Amino acid sequence: MTRRTPIKPTGLFANRSALIWIVVLSAVLARVIILVLSRNTFLWNGIWSDAATYNQWARRIVTSNDWIGQDPFFMSPFYSYFLAVIYSSFGESLLAVRVVQAAAGSAVAGLVFLIGERMFTRQAAFAAGLLAAVYGPFLLSGILLLVETLKVLFLVLTLWLLLVAGNKSRLWWWFLPGASLGFAALCRPTDLLILIIAAIWIMFLQDAGRNEKFRRLGILALGVFLIIAPVTIRNYLVSGDFILITSNGGLNFYLGNNPEAVGIYYNVDQLDLANDPDGRVFLETQAGKAISPAEASSIWISKATSFVLHQPLSFVSLLGKKLLLFFHHKEISQLGYNYVFVGEYAVPLIRFLPSFILVGPLGILGCLLAWRKWRSHFLLYGFLAVEILGVVLFFMTDRFRLSAVPFLMLFAGFALVEVIKQVRTREWSDLKLAAVVLIAVCLVMTVFNVEIPDEFSLEWEQVGLMHLFAKDHRAALEAFQESGKYKNSFHLHNNIGNVYAALGQMDVALTQFRIGEELNPAQPVSAFGMGTVHASKQDWAAALEALDRSIRINPRFAPAHLNKGLVLYYLQRFDESLAEMRSYTELEPDKSKLASVYGDIRNLERLVGQQRDTTSSESEREK
Repeated sequence: MTRRTPIKPTGLFANRSALIWIVVLSAVLARVIILVLSRNTFLWNGIWSDAATYNQWARRIVTSNDWIGQDPFFMSPFYSYFLAVIYSSFGESLLAVRVVQAAAGSAVAGLVFLIGERMFTRQAAFAAGLLAAVYGPFLLSGILLLVETLKVLFLVLTLWLLLVAGNKSRLWWWFLPGASLGFAALCRPTDLLILIIAAIWIMFLQDAGRNEKFRRLGILALGVFLIIAPVTIRNYLVSGDFILITSNGGLNFYLGNNPEAVGIYYNVDQLDLANDPDGRVFLETQAGKAISPAEASSIWISKATSFVLHQPLSFVSLLGKKLLLFFHHKEISQLGYNYVFVGEYAVPLIRFLPSFILVGPLGILGCLLAWRKWRSHFLLYGFLAVEILGVVLFFMTDRFRLSAVPFLMLFAGFALVEVIKQVRTREWSDLKLAAVVLIAVCLVMTVFNVEIPDEFSLEWEQVGLMHLFAKDHRAALEAFQESGKYKNSFHLHNNIGNVYAALGQMDVALTQFRIGEELNPAQPVSAFGMGTVHASKQDWAAALEALDRSIRINPRFAPAHLNKGLVLYYLQRFDESLAEMRSYTELEPDKSKLASVYGDIRNLERLVGQQRDTTSSESEREK
């Protein structure tokens, strides 16, 4: 393409401060509007799946005042501790969380502008910054209790700080991007791969002496180390195993790479991840022995590696499919916050905001247009490549893709400015090539990509659960029935059974639980539901049989031990009831639920003592 000399910014683009204010204030205004519009929708209190796990974890930290914990981290710890800090400061305020996340999202837009200005032109930076300010999926992410908004902030901050450090003479500047990268890794450990990109950039593309390059790299690595080392040390102290940050990497790698994998999140049938989140119960059942979290992760990695080695063609095909899915025009939801569903039933405005169908094609075009100066843009290409790799190695989901979007936006801003220049200068050959690239990319993202139908079974199910917890049983049943129009599943029938049980229609509830067990006999919830229904009808024998079946499926399923203990109490089998209650207290992760149970245990201990005294007295009389 024709080389052009840079044009000095004129008019609005000569006023750098005004551009930054426009970008940041646009981001703030967009987030305020979304906050207001989502206030009276299911989004506001719709905390489920991973969001519920983060929220419950944070609440446990605050209520117990135990900031260390007793088990190695399974999920990335940063977000739960972030929530815990908010809750301990402002109470359990969802508004406070969302205000902080809105500020973080606005900061992302400002940083995108600053990075674009350093790498490209002020015009390109302004275009990219505005995209980040009003990008629909970013705005939705800021409402949810998920780590993505903060993770994106740390990533763009890391890139900007690296660019700043590259122009500074003092070594301590290199500590800052290292620390920022460390925080990003505490959000998702795969981001540590960026350290490799940074090392290549420092050692081969920085203008400095060899010893100076090693010092820069050392300070950068020190920043990363000092942030993640406390987590690693803490994991070792509580478990005795070396777990760098989390122990879920092995399972996630297996879920994305196995003979049944389809490229998106798919839970293989034999795993009940709702009640066995790390798959340890399943592995222990197979091995016939206890397995630590670190061992479980290693086993899952071995299973995935076996698939890769023994079915290499299937693995390569799967990688290609995941790459295609990464550039899919739709937001592929994993957790029940489908972008189209939210736009249809909660916040219609987001349907009219920029989404990946705009950023994706322009970003790819920008990658191609900027390639002739790849050395100058190496960090940007590297960050983008790492974030794409972090998705393709596991599985594609909308929230994983968000981390790559700011870097695509920077290329998209550059492409947009270049195309406008070509229109103004009538460089038709260049415009034709750009048009061909855009059309080809759009076709790959839509017509020639994997078909992803709008399927809202999980979304309606989660809305139904929200109504169920609020005791709005009619609304819950309607939502579950909507879910059933898309997909039939064991957990759907379990949830419908819970609604009918709450309404007192026990026979209907029992039928639903039986259907759930038939659909998936490898999960304990259906048998648990049947046991609860039988107990409410005082059919103690049937209740015990069902609860025992639930415990055999998953010995760590705490609620089954609790309900079995209550049934045994009513049967006056106090010593057995006491054992089940104690098992419940050991297995229940939410210690805030245990206060009343501890009271029951003390009462049972007294009753057991009395029962033993009575038995002893009767034995003495018989003698």
